[in-house]
Amino acid sequence: MPIRSFYDSWREAVKDAGFPDLLFHDLRPSAVRNMVQKIGMSAERAMEINGHKTRSCFERYHIVSFADIRESGAKMDTWIKPNIYFVIQFLLDEFEPASGLLDQFGPPAHADCDVIRGLLQNPDR
Repeated sequence: MPIRSFYDSWREAVKDAGFPDLLFHDLRPSAVRNMVQKIGMSAERAMEINGHKTRSCFERYHIVSFADIRESGAKMDTWIKPNIYFVIQFLLDEFEPASGLLDQFGPPAHADCDVIRGLLQNPDR
C-alpha cells in the first residue's frame, strides 16, 4: 500500500509494533546520540541536521548512556596501557618538581612515587 500521509503511516506502524503512543519526535534523542557517539559526527553537524539552533537545545537531546561512558573508559584503558610510561614521566616532570606537591601533601594514596620512579628507570620490571 503506498504511503499517502507520513503521519497516518506512522500511527499505523507504531500501533502494529505495539507502541501506539510513540511519537516520531521521541526518536530524536536516539538519533543525536547515534550521530555523535556511534558514528563520530561533530556536534555542530548533528545540530545542523537536527535543526538545533543553540547548544543548550542540542544538549537536551544529547543523551549519554552508562554503556557509552563504559565504552569511553575502555578506549582510554586501551590507549593508556601502552603509553603509561610516558604518562607517568610527564606527570613527574610537570608536576612533582615544580610544585613540590609531594613534599607538601605527600604522595597520592593510590601511588607510591618511589615505585613509579623505579618503573621509569627499569620499565621491563
